[in-house]
Amino acid sequence: MRRQRRSAQRDALVAIMERDRRLISAQELHTNLRSAGAEISLATVYRHLVSLSEKGEIHAVHSRDGDVLYRRCGDSIHHHLRCHGCGRTEEIAAQVEQGAMLLAAADAGYDDVELTVDLAGRCAACRSCEEQDLPGH
Repeated sequence: MRRQRRSAQRDALVAIMERDRRLISAQELHTNLRSAGAEISLATVYRHLVSLSEKGEIHAVHSRDGDVLYRRCGDSIHHHLRCHGCGRTEEIAAQVEQGAMLLAAADAGYDDVELTVDLAGRCAACRSCEEQDLPGH
């Protein structure tokens, strides 16, 4: 694999993801970068996202609609819990569950297992808005 050099575009993309820890699409990142004055193509945004994902610096998650969303995460083993309403995303510790699932895969004769668990629901703020018949928060 070709080593990707650091660039101002990549650094700007990572900075946006550091500030906005929710799941975000490549198109939204592209729009945010362009709004901030960066001259960057959507293809370059995708190239950086793929590279960062392969290095484990960001996580890629598939939405209900099949879109790929990206998030800059902490270093601990975790899963994501995403709100259907507002897109807010939480990290949920998952060391025990992940270990058990990987052990089950090994017992079934599998190796080089990739584990992806997506959890989604409605956060308390969205439920409250719905109960009060208010627009989303």
